[in-house]
Amino acid sequence: MTIADVTNEYRPSTSNVELEQQSEGARARLDGAVLVDATPRFADLIGAEAPDAINGQALDSWLSKGDIARLAAARAHLDDDCGPTGRGIILRRASAGATHPLSAHLYTDADRNQWLSLAPMEATSVPILGLSPIADARMALHRHLASISRWSNTGRLRGLVFVAIDGIAVLQQQFGLASTDGLLEEVSLFLIDNLADTDRCFRFAVGEYVLSIERAEPAEVSATAEALVRAIGGTEFGNDQRAMHVTASVTAIMLGAESTANDRRLQQLVDSGYRLREAGGDAFRECEGEPLADAGAGSGAWQARVEQALATDQFRLAFQSITSLAGDQRRYYDVLLRYVDDHGGMIMPANFLPAAEQAGLMPQIDRWVARRAARVIADQAARDMELTLFVKLSNITLDDADAFIEWLAEDEAISAIDAQQIVFCLRESDARSRVAATRQLAAELDRRGFRFALTHFGESDSQTPMIESLALSFIKLAPAFARQLAEQNNEDTRLQHIVDFVREHRVPLIAEHIEDAASMARLWQAGVNYVQGHFIQEPDPAALQRGETID
Repeated sequence: MTIADVTNEYRPSTSNVELEQQSEGARARLDGAVLVDATPRFADLIGAEAPDAINGQALDSWLSKGDIARLAAARAHLDDDCGPTGRGIILRRASAGATHPLSAHLYTDADRNQWLSLAPMEATSVPILGLSPIADARMALHRHLASISRWSNTGRLRGLVFVAIDGIAVLQQQFGLASTDGLLEEVSLFLIDNLADTDRCFRFAVGEYVLSIERAEPAEVSATAEALVRAIGGTEFGNDQRAMHVTASVTAIMLGAESTANDRRLQQLVDSGYRLREAGGDAFRECEGEPLADAGAGSGAWQARVEQALATDQFRLAFQSITSLAGDQRRYYDVLLRYVDDHGGMIMPANFLPAAEQAGLMPQIDRWVARRAARVIADQAARDMELTLFVKLSNITLDDADAFIEWLAEDEAISAIDAQQIVFCLRESDARSRVAATRQLAAELDRRGFRFALTHFGESDSQTPMIESLALSFIKLAPAFARQLAEQNNEDTRLQHIVDFVREHRVPLIAEHIEDAASMARLWQAGVNYVQGHFIQEPDPAALQRGETID
């Protein structure tokens, strides 16, 4: 089975009349490998002065080698059944050292002549998300995942496919950055060409793509993903000067019943893809849909797993950078916790922390995270890299603050680092419900040289008593502010009031969950000092533990 076999029945159904309207008359008839009957608009879009300059000319006079192959493949599947429906692909016209994408449609007329129509493609159009800057595409991906669930409006099942091209670093070293970028653009177009009208392609990183697809059965999602491995490996990418073959590591997962689980599924999908690539790549693996996070795993089962994870180091830390908007060059990272399941998948804390709280295991988890964070700090210091980690504390640890402080003083890993390099964090609602305990904990941490912060600040309407009674090094705004800014809700007044109030107390302010440049700009204008979120950097579960840094 080929990728075309898997996707052909899902091609867009666009009539010849609609194609004519979209292309504004930019069309040419294909006579074998030669263009004939080209219109002035068609000539203009491909950079020719007049139709006479291209009529009778071979297609390869203005298409790259990769585009010629993709167009030939599309023509091979343009049979009588496609008829007025046609087949859409993306072609590129080279100009002044840059490539300009064109929306191309192949269709057959009543006399079975093949026609090619062209239309300019806006940079904001959905297919270009596979070619867009990574930050823009990731932002669009997270918005997309927040709006969909397992079932589409037409009753089809939705799944995600992760495609990671193998050996990117080797390609860059062997062929250079520019040639590798051109190759990856070819791969992007190849993926876009082989998707259905309802599917989406998003760039995730250099040589990495996330596909959101709809199919009738889960097996068809897997079939599409598995066919991609063979199709990519069997395709020659590049141009006339340099052509090459690449391989890919491909994983697939079905979405959950609720959109709130989609980010967790994405993380499991990507992590599985990375492990597959590290194992040699050129393969497909189907993720099992977070088996431990599904309904079958109750709180009792999770309690046993968490206890085992604490005993066997089955947890893992992820790190997300906190970036200064005011020129602070020091390195700050938020520490996030992941559970590693039996399949090597990363399970998000929302799946297991409620069971851990019920079982009274949160103090042990807090200490595991703090100790592991201290070891990361020490490892980085040995490489002459200084950083500060933000470590969250639970309300249960707050209830027994004396025991936690005593443990801090006795733990060897904690004692081996500069205490200023850890910022312990409490949620504002927890601190507000336990004011005396919070004051005691903050004072003890300050006395021992650690820093202290409040998170989810602004969820309550009253801030004055809490701020004035604590020695705070940072305050993190409630994530809702960033979401409201992204949705352009009228929350600027309340946000500005909170920012002004915090600045009066000279406490640096951090905004979380930043997903777009516009929100970041508005927060900077309001006076926020630091930002973090998917728009800036995805949480990385391994970088600092590998001895690397996240830039």
